[in-house]
Amino acid sequence: MSLSRTLACIALTLSLLTTGAAAQEEPEVLKILLDNIERDFGSRPTYEAIETKDNGTLIIKGLQARGVTLRPDDPELSMHIEQCTLEGISKDPDGLFEIDSVNCVNSVWNAKEENEATFQISLPSYSKAGAFIGPADEKRQDRMVAQGSTILARKTVIPEIVVSFEGHDVPIRDVEYTFDGDPKTGSGDWTYQMGQLVIPANLLAQAEPDTPLAALGYHRLEFSASGTSSAKLHNDMISVAFDMNFTGKEMGTFRIELDVRNISTKLMQTIEYLTTDGPVVNMPELMAMGQSIQIGKIRIHFDDDTLTDRVLSMLARQQGTDTATAIATTTAIMRVGMTAFNVPDFTNQTVTAVETFLKRPQSIAIEAAPDQAVTLAEILQGLQNPAGLLQTLAVSVTANGTR
Repeated sequence: MSLSRTLACIALTLSLLTTGAAAQEEPEVLKILLDNIERDFGSRPTYEAIETKDNGTLIIKGLQARGVTLRPDDPELSMHIEQCTLEGISKDPDGLFEIDSVNCVNSVWNAKEENEATFQISLPSYSKAGAFIGPADEKRQDRMVAQGSTILARKTVIPEIVVSFEGHDVPIRDVEYTFDGDPKTGSGDWTYQMGQLVIPANLLAQAEPDTPLAALGYHRLEFSASGTSSAKLHNDMISVAFDMNFTGKEMGTFRIELDVRNISTKLMQTIEYLTTDGPVVNMPELMAMGQSIQIGKIRIHFDDDTLTDRVLSMLARQQGTDTATAIATTTAIMRVGMTAFNVPDFTNQTVTAVETFLKRPQSIAIEAAPDQAVTLAEILQGLQNPAGLLQTLAVSVTANGTR
């Protein structure tokens, strides 16, 4: 199984973290959950038993589902959750259920591709506080997240996730995310945190054989992540912004900031149809809707923690030279490559920044921060005049805090 396919399996199976079951006379909240899971995944889950209490508590035991797939080429999925307890269940006049807490124990998901070994995700426990679930209405356009199979929550805590495949265990620890906004639309602010992801170097080498981790001095990789995001809905238009940090131990921290505006809910639904059995998509109409999207800011920043020196030393060894020569060669190739764009001022700024960073690795960043948001249509038109487009987008490259 390739690394890309493995990551796709992780994303797909983690999307099931909050899904359920099926059987006897069911409480309305459970029935809504099951109905939406069946609609989304094409297979109705089952459960061994349920227990209800007068204080608004629902206990579901032995949740399981098999053969849950989105498309024919997706992995065959199965899941089993020993027990989930939903406490403090109440319902508002609009049919939205609010759940004070959701606690699940001993959850296991398996994904199996044809003729390939099983890929497994295990969670000893996870919890949600201030959770919401409601019936999903396909006709509604005033929301950005489904109210069905995904349980939106004010706070989600996952102490540990263990991803197992091909004889390897990859632990992910201290995952936590929060939501502050309107649960009926999904409009609001999010925070994310991942305490630790550990990948043995031999596993990465097996998945991607060309990765020279040993030559760089890494015998395993450790990562952590954190960030914030917001998604705001106004007059059928969505604005999205996020600021994410991804840190590799003894490597460095990548930070990505993005501000995108004027995304129509109709565009989002049309894109969804491309991956489902929805109506045939009118591609010219799709492209036209996309051109009205506005870019407010894009920034990619890297704070170095020995990764750059390791890479330069490896390149110098491979070329039989020293790091100073490797730096000179890299910047010369970059200058020649950028000549074709005929943007001499930006070329000088970029090459100078890269050279400064390579000689004394601290930080490097590239940023587009126009005074006013720029539409994708304007960007496409500006490709005929690269210098003018760079000026419009206010693109800059900085190293070690200076241009």
